[in-house]
Amino acid sequence: CSNRSCRDKTSAHPGRDFLRYIFLPKDPTTRENWVKRMKRDLTTWKPSQSTKICTDHFFESDFRDEDLMRYRDNPQNLRRQIRLKPGSIPNTERETGRFKDPFQPTEQRPPPKERLPLPAVSLPAVSTTYETDTAPILPSSNCYDDTMIDDSLTPGSDHESSDEEQSGSDYAMSSEEEEDNYGAGSGFDSDDADNGLYEEEYVVHESVNTFMSSASWVFVSIPLLLSLFRFCPQCGAHNKVTKIMAHGFAIAIHYKCYAICPHVGVWRSSDIVQGKYVINLLFCGAAILCGLSYNVLESVMTCLSVPYACATSFYKLNRINLYPIIVGKWASIRDATINSLKDDTEVDVAGDGHYDSPGWCAKYCTYSIMHMKSGAILDFFICQKSMYKGDLETAACKEVLTNLAAYGLKIRNFVSDENTKIAKLVRTCFTNIVHNYDIWHKARLLKKKLSKMALKLPKISDLITPLVNHFWYSSKVCNGNPRILVERFHSALLHLCNRHSWTKDPFKPLKLDLQAERNKQRIKQINQPSDKLYPYFESENKCGHKSKAKSRKLKGVKWLEHGSTEFMALFKYLTESRLVNSIKMCCNFLHTGGLEVYHNVRLKFLPKRSSYSLTRMIMGAMVTAIEINSNIGNDSEKKIKEFWAYSKSQKKYVRKSRELRKDYSYRKEILKDMLLSIAEKREKKSISELLGNERYIKRPIPVNVSGLKIPSARF
Repeated sequence: CSNRSCRDKTSAHPGRDFLRYIFLPKDPTTRENWVKRMKRDLTTWKPSQSTKICTDHFFESDFRDEDLMRYRDNPQNLRRQIRLKPGSIPNTERETGRFKDPFQPTEQRPPPKERLPLPAVSLPAVSTTYETDTAPILPSSNCYDDTMIDDSLTPGSDHESSDEEQSGSDYAMSSEEEEDNYGAGSGFDSDDADNGLYEEEYVVHESVNTFMSSASWVFVSIPLLLSLFRFCPQCGAHNKVTKIMAHGFAIAIHYKCYAICPHVGVWRSSDIVQGKYVINLLFCGAAILCGLSYNVLESVMTCLSVPYACATSFYKLNRINLYPIIVGKWASIRDATINSLKDDTEVDVAGDGHYDSPGWCAKYCTYSIMHMKSGAILDFFICQKSMYKGDLETAACKEVLTNLAAYGLKIRNFVSDENTKIAKLVRTCFTNIVHNYDIWHKARLLKKKLSKMALKLPKISDLITPLVNHFWYSSKVCNGNPRILVERFHSALLHLCNRHSWTKDPFKPLKLDLQAERNKQRIKQINQPSDKLYPYFESENKCGHKSKAKSRKLKGVKWLEHGSTEFMALFKYLTESRLVNSIKMCCNFLHTGGLEVYHNVRLKFLPKRSSYSLTRMIMGAMVTAIEINSNIGNDSEKKIKEFWAYSKSQKKYVRKSRELRKDYSYRKEILKDMLLSIAEKREKKSISELLGNERYIKRPIPVNVSGLKIPSARF
């Protein structure tokens, strides 16, 4: 052999039948590359036609397959020619002359000189393993065939992808994966590797402990990842990556080394539990728990050129594995909250409906019940169009109040917005519950009506804010007495005319004239005495302010003249029976502001711009309720930040507060419980059966909203 560091001089080495000597190639470029690798001094030595190099300096993949097959059939035939593949170049760094048998087990060979020893700081290998015989093939898979490690993949490399819907509870195996030996979890798997490889310790830096305590997954560039496969993990020989397959969010790298007895193995980026990649379960589940729809997730992954699971696999993994855990988590929180209130006979709750889309195109209505004192969500119910007839909000309210009564909860006050249908429902079906209107919604409607009047009567525009504030004040100081609330609110009519004390019936002539005017528009005449018409005063005979207000301007506006156009417009509106009756239902000074916060959080999980199935709507509502109830703990532990924000309604800067840190630990608890249930092979019920048992689906779900049969594709 002409290599400077090689000692092979004859083919008569005992037991080395494979040893051959090969002449230099005739191609000038290839011949020059061979000569450079011999490390000879070209000033004193020049290659000749008889210059040779031995086969110890080539890898098995450099030889032609047909010659290797013939050699293995008859190793003793020393005259059998073993030819090289075109373009093969010798590796003169490989040490030779140590092994008698060329097919000696490669794990006993020393590593190449390029692999330097790492620092002597070790960390015990921590790996969760699961026993499994099969691995899933998620529909979105990218495959790179016969890629040499030296060529390194670029982000623009061509790859194949397939999106096929999988059937059955488990994913089917491809023919290529059946040939692989799936090991227990992530790491290198090889048919020829010994068990000692997995018992070794990872050689890492001391800072790895700190990093692993806060991070479990990372994004890695494919070219940088493939650089780790330059050498075989079993024997240290140069390696070849034959294929990269993407199984959803996980990847599997198939490799083969250049040793005489090559190692063929596969490395996976995630553990496998019961035939499912852990990263796929976590990624799909975390997307639902964080409010990411599949379309958003697909857009992000496509923008970054990251492989991902198809929509069928995404929804199937969540429906089978995640949804039952969410139902169980919410059921435990709901039961614990209701059980803590069963002994309380004075439970005040608030309810409000939330549609999935504005206008008449809404398909779902979610009616939620919140405990007024603690702010915890007690329960909710979702009605789908075509499942219930009539108003969806009224139907959902009836179902959720019925469920709470079945749980044994005793409700004293029930607060809702000004919905006459719900008011009739509570008045007829739930007689033991006192119905109240939300003061915030009522004040908003009052302001809206006054603003509409101010378009024709500009002087009223300056009185809108004082009248709305006076309504809030009257509701707060009435102590639950509706009569005092009405009298206190109607006292503003006298105050605006600069009258701050009055008799029992100061507007007697005006009320009788107004009754006669209204009777002209009625089919059935109503004649009542003056003391039965609004406004009348029995307990209130003066204004509530302390200082005298005579000759004082009210925020830059003069007092109204009794009988003026502005005064008569206000008098007619504020003394209407419908308005007065609705004001009486605000006497307990209750509002549903907490439910508005809940609906704002709910939009994060179920935005109105997307459509969902009934099951997905219920899951989103459960996750929202879990997040709200998980952050209503001890107020002393919460960190509140106060800041100035501009209010469009008030047209000025107002002081607001915001909670800095929320508790999102429930997400990790749900994902951990999901993996544990899969590993323990717990018995699973269908999501429809679970929701039926929890009283969230009480009627059969229609095929479509219209109730009509879908026409066939043929015309």
